[in-house]
Formats: sequence, structure tokens, C-alpha cells
Amino acid sequence: LDALALARRELAAALERSPAHLRDRSPGDDAWSVAQLLEHLVLVETRSMGAFEQVAAGAPARDANAPAAGDAPGFDVESV
Repeated sequence: LDALALARRELAAALERSPAHLRDRSPGDDAWSVAQLLEHLVLVETRSMGAFEQVAAGAPARDANAPAAGDAPGFDVESV
């Protein structure tokens, strides 16, 4: 958890160095903007922490290949 806290601090520092007016702008057709990347990180971290908490509470781990509750139908993670 210390590594995660350090990564959050480093990410926050990098965000502060990023000009606010550029955070919503994608650098290219196949690239995410800073805002899109941050949204993705929040969603993934939230889902991951929820899964970790369930396993820590004794719930069985789900099959990694099975869709998780809330997954968009037909969402192809390989395309991300």
C-alpha cells in the first residue's frame, strides 16, 4: 500500500505540472487525454479495491475471464 500511496503522490505532482487547458485534449487520434487517463485509473482502482476487499473478507475470487458486474456488454479490454 505504500507503493500505491507513493504512486498517487507522483501522479498528483505530474498532474500539477500539466497545463490545465491541455488536460482534456487528446494528443492524437489513438491517444487518451490526461483527463481520460485519470478517469480510467480511478475506475480500475475502484473496481480492483472492491475485488481485493471482497477476497480479504473471505469471498471467493471470481474467474478473471468472466465479465464483472457493471462491465459494458461487448467491451473489448484488448482494444484499450
